Amino acid sequence: EIPLTGLRGGAWPALMLQPGATGLDLPPYSVHMDESPNLDGAMVRGARASARQVLLPIFVYGIDRKTLRQFKAKLAGALNPRLGYSVLTFIEQGGEPRRLKCYYVGGMEGSEAADAS
Repeated sequence: EIPLTGLRGGAWPALMLQPGATGLDLPPYSVHMDESPNLDGAMVRGARASARQVLLPIFVYGIDRKTLRQFKAKLAGALNPRLGYSVLTFIEQGGEPRRLKCYYVGGMEGSEAADAS
């Protein structure tokens, strides 16, 4: 488990969720329907939730470069899709925990350019 801790409790290094998270609400649905040439409308056969991307912009903070690189390596290992899915657990304020089974797709490629920070 790697919590998005913020800087509370002396947790170093820390992950902080930044504004701009997407994909945490309803997924898109595929609705399957049959149309009849003699009737208006269509008959719904079923609906299925489609896959979606969840984007979590995070800020990783460490006390020095060595600690930061070790933590990023731990995070990359935990998110390795070859090892199976990761469970993303989040709690809205005053709500129940919600869990999504996720696979890492991209975003941690690592750019240290000035305009990427």
